[in-house]
This record gives sequence, structure tokens and C-alpha cells, in this order.
Amino acid sequence: MRIKKFAARDMADAIQQIRQELGRDAIILHQKRSSEGGFWRNFRRPGIEVLAAIDPSVLHEPAPPALPVAPPSRTPDDADRHTIRDIQRSINEVQNAVGRLESLSDLPVQLAHFGPELTKIYRRFLDQEVERDLAYDIVQHISKALTPQTQVSEKDVRKQLQQHLEDRISATGPLRIVPGESRTIFVIGPTGVGKTTTLAKMAASFTLYEQRTVALLTTDTYRIAAI
Repeated sequence: MRIKKFAARDMADAIQQIRQELGRDAIILHQKRSSEGGFWRNFRRPGIEVLAAIDPSVLHEPAPPALPVAPPSRTPDDADRHTIRDIQRSINEVQNAVGRLESLSDLPVQLAHFGPELTKIYRRFLDQEVERDLAYDIVQHISKALTPQTQVSEKDVRKQLQQHLEDRISATGPLRIVPGESRTIFVIGPTGVGKTTTLAKMAASFTLYEQRTVALLTTDTYRIAAI
């Protein structure tokens, strides 16, 4: 069986590539969203990776001649049903094997001795598009904080993770307005995390609790929801 991975913008683009490369008899084994990281991913359109396969014998078989009259339809018998189930079972086994291989390829060798709970945290970071080096560094710090006498349970790991992230991420405290001075702040984050909502909450807080006059201005007429 010939197996090949395709990178595409969407499923329609992937299917077109698969048909051009492998033909119409190819089957899709696995698909996932592209996991390319880095700063520039914020400016790229999301894509997908698709794993497809084809039986090499199919590529060399001549197309059967067209029949002048379509054969009469019949109800599938038990033999047909068993054949379909066997094919589906084989496809599921291939998909599971590919999934296991991909999961192993995402796992650094050094992470093998950290245990299942830390490995789960590491995979969770990768799912959230955290850089591999940063995810490994966080997991390594948690591992060092867990003493050999400590029972490494999910509760222990999450407690150490929360403590480490609190120590790692600094906070300046609430925004203070000083008369006669101006301040510039940046609200940064991916789409949908609540940047615009945060600005609205800040405006409401200054209006209700500090009796300030607040104006909200925008120069961006493209992002309709934010406006």
C-alpha cells in the first residue's frame, strides 16, 4: 500500500491533490489541523494535513470497458456484508496504527521517564499550539518540583503546573489613572479570547467605580464584531 501525506488549505483542496496524485480510488486514512507554530502562524490561513493511501495494484490495472447496459441491481447478500465489514475493519486498524505512529513522533525521547500525567500535560500544550521547546521546559520544571516521595497524581501535577505558571507570568496589577499623565497599554491575544470584552469591562469599571468619563475610539473598520 502506498501512503502519502498532503498539506492543503481545506478538505476540498486536499481531495483535489489526492485525486491528482493517487487517483480516485485512494482512501483517506487520517486528517488533522496543521500544527505549524511560531509568530507568523497568526498571519497564515489555517490548513489541514491529510494522510491518504492507494493499493499500488490499482494504479496499474486497466480501466474496465464500459458496458452498454448497466447490470441489474441486487440486494447485498451476507458475503457482501462480511466483505464490507472486513474492509472497514482493516481501514480502522490502519488509522489506529497511523495515529499511534504520529503520537510517538510528537513525543521527545527525554519525556519518556516523566510519567503519564506529565506526558498528558505536554500533549495538552501541543494541542494548544504552544512551542515544543517551551512545553518541554514547563514539564521539566514540574518534574523537578515533584519529589520522589510525592505521589505523582493528576492533582499533584496540576498544582505544580498552576504554581509554575503563576511564577513564570508576571502581572503589573490593576491599571491606575494619574491626572496629567497618559498611559498606553496593549491587549494581545488570538481571535476570540476576549480582548474587546476586556476593554469594555475596563471602560465600565472606570465609569461605575471611579466616576470617570470614558470614550472608546477605533480606527479599524474591518473587524465588525469589535466595533
